[in-house]
Amino acid sequence: MLLLLYIMSQYCLCFCHSGAIVAEGGKVVIDKSKLDASNLLKKLKEPGNHTYEVWYRVTSLPSYGVIAVGDQNLTDEKPDFSQVIIDQDGITYTHDDSENHYDYFSLDVWLNQKGE
Repeated sequence: MLLLLYIMSQYCLCFCHSGAIVAEGGKVVIDKSKLDASNLLKKLKEPGNHTYEVWYRVTSLPSYGVIAVGDQNLTDEKPDFSQVIIDQDGITYTHDDSENHYDYFSLDVWLNQKGE
């Protein structure tokens, strides 16, 4: 099964991202090698400013699986996670074991001040 990530940002559309191959009913960890928008930090006017971090919001959930941070599924009500989570443990996509061989989810990405 092929899983694709679609990423949108008001800053840039160029990120290091790729799809993933997932076995039917299987799961895959989406880590920094598959999702990394830390290049947005270079767009800050103050280089070296470490008061911002990259955040993602799932704008379209997958149809044939779920995305989880740890043991918590991302939902329409709780769709956000940070690059820190991706860098440390990643997020997990789990396929629902259906006969569908293609799935995707969409993300928005932005810079947020730490602690907000």
